[in-house]
Parts: sequence; C-alpha cells; structure tokens
Amino acid sequence: MRHRSAPPSHLMLGWPFLPEDLPQRLERLKQTMGLSWEGVAMCLGVNVRQVQRWRRGTEPCGGALFALIRLANRVPGGLDLLLGDDAGRPSDR
Repeated sequence: MRHRSAPPSHLMLGWPFLPEDLPQRLERLKQTMGLSWEGVAMCLGVNVRQVQRWRRGTEPCGGALFALIRLANRVPGGLDLLLGDDAGRPSDR
C-alpha cells in the first residue's frame, strides 16, 4: 500500500477559491481595460446580465470563469489584479 502525503501548504487554494472582493476586482479590471461592462461581456462571450450578477457577488463558474481568467491574462497585470493575494491592498513598499 502506497503512503499518500499531503500536498505542500503553498499549493492549497483554500475556500473560497475566488477572492471575496471579486466585484471590486472586476471593476478595477474593467477600468484597466478601458471598457464598458458591455465591452467586458463581449470579450468574455457572455451576456451582460451575467457580468451584472458577478458584480452583485455571484461567482463565475465553468467556461465563463475560464474566459475571465484568460481575459485577465491578456491585460498587463490583469491576473494579479483579478486573483492576486494582495490585489487592492495598499503596498508596503
């Protein structure tokens, strides 16, 4: 029988997976891209009503979540802005 070890703690995502302040992060990402909410929805291939639900706190899932991550990846600093541990916090530097 093979002994299974726990993964390293730095790889554990914890719960919730997405940041609690996701609506504010979406707003900052939208501003960084210089788009309207309709433009963001078009880039993601989702209905603007879906983006509105995310802005009210519903978490994106499935293909929409994947599209959001891919879009953020195309924006300089977008992934850190959307998912980074310190996004939106004042810098200590």
